[in-house]
Formats: sequence, structure tokens, C-alpha cells
Amino acid sequence: MTPRNLTIDIAKGIGIIFVVLGHNWLTEHHKGELWRVLYSFHMPLFFFLAGVVMKVPQNFYAMLRARAHALLKPFFVILLLLGVVKLAIAVAQGTFEPRFFGYFWGVAYATGNTLVWTPMWFLPHLFLASVACHLVLRATTRLTHAWLWVTLSGVALFALGAANLGMFWHPEPVDWRFMGIAGLPGLPWSADLLPVTMAFMLVGCVLAPQVKRLRWNPWAGGAATLLFALLHIVFNDSIDLNLRVMGYPLVVVPQAALGIYGVLQLSALLASWSAAAGPLAYLGRGSLFILIFHDTLQRKLIAFLASLSESMVANSVLALVISLAVPLLVWAIAQRVKLLSFLLLPPPPARQAI
Repeated sequence: MTPRNLTIDIAKGIGIIFVVLGHNWLTEHHKGELWRVLYSFHMPLFFFLAGVVMKVPQNFYAMLRARAHALLKPFFVILLLLGVVKLAIAVAQGTFEPRFFGYFWGVAYATGNTLVWTPMWFLPHLFLASVACHLVLRATTRLTHAWLWVTLSGVALFALGAANLGMFWHPEPVDWRFMGIAGLPGLPWSADLLPVTMAFMLVGCVLAPQVKRLRWNPWAGGAATLLFALLHIVFNDSIDLNLRVMGYPLVVVPQAALGIYGVLQLSALLASWSAAAGPLAYLGRGSLFILIFHDTLQRKLIAFLASLSESMVANSVLALVISLAVPLLVWAIAQRVKLLSFLLLPPPPARQAI
């Protein structure tokens, strides 16, 4: 098995902290500057890193099985189990209504607007994007200057996706309802986002050798941070893929690129500091479980802590820390309990954090 790249694991760890922070009261309560900064690069970062670590095995079906185990299995196991529990409680309390089955249609459709645990839209979509990128890479691998064709494919896809981002997204009330939702919540598994997310993944594939060899460069890291800050001072655009929101593409793309590069430079710097490298890399390896559990946990924690303390800042910081720690505990338990391992994790030979 190929050894893990510490810088990439640290980048995933930093990225998942940003994801949890992006759903925290500190960021969400008025969606100010911190929200705009985080939402200009944190989700592109994850798709880019997914491209960096992507392999193109000869056996397409082996890739499908591996991706399904890693992404679709925990998605369906957790959300279907949650639905069964909700259904059982509703029946026991005498509050069951036939429309409750819309929950299961929402799980099958799997966009942010159809899921009770909104952030989990990322899992089936990443599966789709991984399969689509795999096909692009297989189609171009024998071409002369394959990296150029892959890059051009990414550019063309992003242009297509940016121009049509809201085509299938109509959350405002209309005269008809879809699965109980007043509007059209994107295509199934957020397939309408594929041109944008594939673009970041394909660029990650092309730049994978450079990313894996990346070393800390204070001048490059400092310049990227300065340019990133200047773009926010002047334009301050952001990207919310789940809500199909994107600023001006000629601003959004450099902001995302500079944010991603800044995180990679910071990760390369921290890789030589064991006190930070170990915990951050562990967060990165367990990022899938943090993504799954953090949102509901964090919101309930903040609501509970608000009943004990009026300091929302302190409550939010504590909730953030717990929302990072508890999913890692669940991940550790799942690795040791055979039933949970079978239900939530890939088979051992293919076991990788997302």
C-alpha cells in the first residue's frame, strides 16, 4: 500500500476544521467576513485534494466498489438507520403520517435540501465526481500531453458549470412540490454540480506530483496569503456549492486557488512540527466521520450550552472542539467493533480516509 502523504493529511485536517467552523455560530450568525473567507475555498479544497489522491486502477469495477464502500455505505447506513429510528418513534408516539416516507425519498435523491443531515450531500456527490473523473482520466491517459487535455477538460467543465449553476436549483416556493419541498433541489446526488467539482478534482489530478513533493516556501506562502487577502478586500466573493451560490468566476477561481495553495503551504510548514502535525493529520484521516456527524452534534451542543451560559463565543468554541473530537471517537470505535466496521468502513485493504 502506498504510504500516506503527511502534508495532504494535514491539509485535510485543516480543511475539516474549516468545514466545522463554517457551520458554527461564530461563522453563521451573521455570515460576515469569516464566512466569506471560508466559503471562498474550503469545499474546493476537498475536491482538489480528492483529485490529488485519486488513483486510476485498470479495473473500473474495483474503483466503483472501493468508492461505494468508502462513501455510499456510511451514507446509506447512517441515514436509513436514522430514518428507521424516527419512524419507530413517530409510530410509538402516534404522530406517524404517510408523508414521513418523504424522508427516505430525500435520502435517495441526496441533495442538501432533501437530507436531514445536510452536509452529507457531499458523500454521494463525491462518489459521482470520482467516477466521472476516473472516466475522463482513462479516456485521456494514452493521449500525447495527457495532462494538458485533462487541464483543458477541467477549464471547459468549470466554465460550463459556472454558467449553468442555478439551472436546476429553485428553492423558492412554486405551484408544485417535490418530495415535500417547494421547489427543485438540484439534480439527484447534486449531479448539476459535477462540472464545477470535477474541474477542481481534475486539476488536483494534474498537479498531484507537485503537491506530493511540496515543501514550505515562506515567500510563496506569504505571497499567496497576501494576494488572497487583497482579492477579499477588493471583491470578497465566495462559493456555496450546496446553495448553488458563486461569485464572479474570474475572482472566485483565483481566490479558491490561492486559498488551496495557502493551506498546502501551511500544511507543509506544520509537517515538520510534530506537536501539530500528528493531531492535524489524525483529523484529516478521520475527516469523513467528522463531516458526517459534526453538524447535528454542533447545533445541539450550542443550543444546550446556550441554556447554561450567555457567552455564545465560548459556547461556540467549546461546541466546535467537541464536534471535532466526538466523531473521531466514533471512528476509533468503528475500527475496533466488527459490526460497526462492516457497516461504516471500507474493507481493510482499501481503507482510506476521504
